Amino acid sequence: MYQVIARKFRPKTFKEMKGQEALVSTLKNALRLNRLPYAYLFSGPKGTGKTSVARLLAKALNCAQRTDEYEPCNRCASCLEIQNGTSLDVLEIDGASNRGIDDIRKINETVSFSALSGRYKIYLIDEVHMLTKEAFNALLKTLEEPPEKVKFLFATTEPHKVLPTILSRCQRFQLKRISLEHILDKLRGIVKELDVQVEEGALQLIAKKADGGLRDAESLLDQILNFQDGAITARLVEEMLGAPSKESLFKLDQALQAADEASLHMIAKSVYDSGLDLSYYLEALIDHFRSHLLFKFRAEGPLSLPKEESEFYQKLQGGYSKGGLIAIIDELLAAQQKARAHPVSLTSLEQLFYKMMRLFHLESIGSVIKRLSELERKLGGAPVAPKIPQPIPAPPKPTPTAEITIDPTPSKEDLVGIKPAKKAMPAKPAEIKPQPKAPEKSPTPPISPAGMRPMDAKTETLLQFAAIELEGKITKK
Repeated sequence: MYQVIARKFRPKTFKEMKGQEALVSTLKNALRLNRLPYAYLFSGPKGTGKTSVARLLAKALNCAQRTDEYEPCNRCASCLEIQNGTSLDVLEIDGASNRGIDDIRKINETVSFSALSGRYKIYLIDEVHMLTKEAFNALLKTLEEPPEKVKFLFATTEPHKVLPTILSRCQRFQLKRISLEHILDKLRGIVKELDVQVEEGALQLIAKKADGGLRDAESLLDQILNFQDGAITARLVEEMLGAPSKESLFKLDQALQAADEASLHMIAKSVYDSGLDLSYYLEALIDHFRSHLLFKFRAEGPLSLPKEESEFYQKLQGGYSKGGLIAIIDELLAAQQKARAHPVSLTSLEQLFYKMMRLFHLESIGSVIKRLSELERKLGGAPVAPKIPQPIPAPPKPTPTAEITIDPTPSKEDLVGIKPAKKAMPAKPAEIKPQPKAPEKSPTPPISPAGMRPMDAKTETLLQFAAIELEGKITKK
């Protein structure tokens, strides 16, 4: 009877679990020490082996002839029944179709029954996050204090949807995405066992398309083997996946580096008219320029590219800069985000190519600074040009101010009516008489150097007011 590749090559031992070494080591130690909790929760991305590892643990728990490495023997009746899905001690339940409270009540009613032939009675609930809140609450008490010989194994892709009270009662294991190398190793083994011819480039395309999910890679390989009976080439896989050929991507590189707008227009039109999935085309472009960037960083090892493709990437390295490649990848990621909301049109694809060309020929700040430094170094020994004398600016014109000049020497008109003072005789100290006051109406001129009297306070005040009013400067000559 025909079986699909994903079921036929499902792991039968812990050793066959690819890319989950830490998880396998922990489970083996738990079996060796007999430290087995009541409930396990296996979570992780799709196709990483959550259900497979749960079945392996169930086989190891009930295996009658477990090996020294705590692997299931796959020969006893219990292992064969679990492998074929006919075991009465291991009940597999689909959480998506048995998600109600009534389904959980049936589990609660049968949980007290002992196992028929194995050590444990095991409930394996797949997609457990699909259970309703009422179903989780009904399972809570049983999960907290189950019978001695009962184990619960849960598998889910969305552990955040499981109630926290359920999570706290489980031992959790997070399965990681499977690496590209592990997927390739698994596919090579399958192809060898099936005795079919598949190019290495075709296997790499399948592994990249799986995006960390081994089951997806196996299903895709099964589909491609059914498509053609003969040898499977990389070009055939590209056509089936709707992926652009490497030749077309390298032509795009050459058009970008040559700033050939006409070629860019023809490439965009050819891609659009071919009916390719443009979202997948953008993903292929991102992966292509990422390969360029990794070659620029001299990280050839992780790429695992065929020799011919590696030579093309090496040949085109001189035309790209690290900054330009990073900017192009950023532009492609933004276009991919927009494509999820709006379909990609021919115009938008052309504009994307023109933006990539502009980013490719855009000179970075670092290169500009480097060129300026080089130019400065070359001009360092050149004669210095004489400085051109700058004209001296003219002094500002003085602002005219009102000035009042007072001549301290009295004129003849000022002396009319004033008798010359007589020479004073030295007076006795005891007979000092006060000097007579001058009349208030007669102006009192300031004293001259020849011994005249100083001007009185009133005249001084008037002169000060006059100077302030006229905003001028009063000087005494």
